Amino acid sequence: MTFCFKNLCEVLNKAFPTPEYLTLNPSGVDIASDAVYFIKFKKTNAGIVPDKFEKIPFNKNIDINETLTAEDRSIIVKALLQLKNKYRLEYVFSSLPEQKTYIFSTVLPKEAKKDIPSYVGYQIEENVPMSANDVNFYYFTTGELNKKGDIGVVVSVFPKQVTNIYTDIFSEAGLCPISFFAESRALFHALVREGDKTPYLLVRLLPNRVSISVLENAVVQYTTDLQVNTDNILSSLQGPEATSLKETLNKVLIYWFTSKKDLTEHKKIENVLISGNHSDSPEMIDFLERSLKINVDTGNVWVNCFDIKKHVPGMNQKEALDYAVAIGLAIKCINYA
Repeated sequence: MTFCFKNLCEVLNKAFPTPEYLTLNPSGVDIASDAVYFIKFKKTNAGIVPDKFEKIPFNKNIDINETLTAEDRSIIVKALLQLKNKYRLEYVFSSLPEQKTYIFSTVLPKEAKKDIPSYVGYQIEENVPMSANDVNFYYFTTGELNKKGDIGVVVSVFPKQVTNIYTDIFSEAGLCPISFFAESRALFHALVREGDKTPYLLVRLLPNRVSISVLENAVVQYTTDLQVNTDNILSSLQGPEATSLKETLNKVLIYWFTSKKDLTEHKKIENVLISGNHSDSPEMIDFLERSLKINVDTGNVWVNCFDIKKHVPGMNQKEALDYAVAIGLAIKCINYA
């Protein structure tokens, strides 16, 4: 007879569920430039479905950085306090914007398997313009690359100065951030079906910027950020901001396919998933497809949650696409809980 500890744990958990006061029960909170997005899932027979969610818009675009003004900080804290008091929030998973994140890939010798974090730490200053003491990082392995057993590793690096600002803002609102995720990683969990290792270009359209990331082997391996007004792009598809977006996306595609960094040959990207502002617009999809000459789809933010044919969420597609990052965070939250 085969003994499975995992199955036994699942049976025991159903029979004797952990009291709620002993679980952290976190929620997904995305502080975007235009609003705070909050969502919490619950488990049902249909899958994990939205239980509570809300968007609290700002009266202007706000970017959290080292020069954040007291007025802008107050706007963000007020929004978080509103959510905390209304939904009795305590613990959150949150995201860090792409322009504050560094990503690099490297190759480690097979001996590094015993202590990958230490090996990665030694390489940070070679790849990031900051001291290793001034950053936080996490990493993913992409498998063995050759017969010698060398390991491919992708590292995401966050300046401590930025994470401290976010931590202080949440603390001021009486919330405890359990974990921070790069914006691109949260998008990946929302838009790409678990287990799918197809290369994708992920594009998040925000009112004042576009976040761009490359996903390969189910790991975000490249990111960049473009400061443009996405309303202007749709209103003038031949205008300077539309041209800038088109050129930037094409450069990313060419760079990724032709780059041989660390002797790694990348697969050609043939699919783009978009979310956020105007991502459900046929005009935007048509513009991107004509510009990039590859398939462009509006992302399905529920792909890892439930079958849309069997469950109707309490928000329409346009709303859901704005919540993409928060949804990715909430997926991780329910798995954590």
